[in-house]
Amino acid sequence: MAEVLAWKNGKRVGFGSREYQISTRWIRLATPGYMIYAIADASHPSSDQTPPPTGLGISASDAEELSSLVNGKTPVTITE
Repeated sequence: MAEVLAWKNGKRVGFGSREYQISTRWIRLATPGYMIYAIADASHPSSDQTPPPTGLGISASDAEELSSLVNGKTPVTITE
């Protein structure tokens, strides 16, 4: 895991900003170009950021929860 990104109204917002609490979260993986990105769900009905060309889409609620559990030292392995 490389970093958590937060988006609000198509713009990136920083951790600790007022908009962070109501933002859409993505997780940038250490492999260049790969993301775990949020897909709109019942709790987050609209996604304000275009999905990346490569990555794994998960529900926005799951992305929000996952982003609070990981940091830059968290290894990520994706399996089927």
